[in-house]
Amino acid sequence: MKNFFLIPIFLCLVILSPFSVFAQEEQSDSLIEISKVIAEPATSLIVSDYKYDNGNSLKLNWVPSIDDQLPAGKVIGYELFRSVNGGGFERIAEFPPQKNSFQDDKVEIGSSYVYYIDALSKDTATSSAKTELINPEREWFNAGKTPLL
Repeated sequence: MKNFFLIPIFLCLVILSPFSVFAQEEQSDSLIEISKVIAEPATSLIVSDYKYDNGNSLKLNWVPSIDDQLPAGKVIGYELFRSVNGGGFERIAEFPPQKNSFQDDKVEIGSSYVYYIDALSKDTATSSAKTELINPEREWFNAGKTPLL
C-alpha cells in the first residue's frame, strides 16, 4: 500500500525531469553571455566647429568610459566613426585608453557630419550616442576690427 502512493510521485518526477534539463541549458547559455567583458560607453560626445579656421576642422570632446577611469579598467581603446551627408558610418580614427578629444581636419564646407565613438573591451565594442548633425563653417578673424589698447 505504501508503494501505491510513491507511484504518482515517481511519474511526476519522470515527466518533469526533461524540463529541468532545458532550464539548466538555458542557464548555462546565459552564464556564457555574462562572462564577456563589456565596457560602458563613452558619454557626452560633443562636436563643435573649430573657431577661426577656413571651415576644414571640427573639434570632438567626450567623457571617457567609466571603465576607462578605473586602474584595472576594461577599456583597451576607442574607435571614432563618422557619417558624411547622411551616408554610412566609417571608422576614421583609433585612440588609446584615456583619450578624450580629437580634431577632424578632413571635413569640407557644404558637407554635414555625424559622429559616434566605440569603447573597446577585449570582447566587445560599446557605442556612444550619436552627435547632432554639424556643418563646418568658415570663420575669419579680422585683426583690423579689434580695438588696440
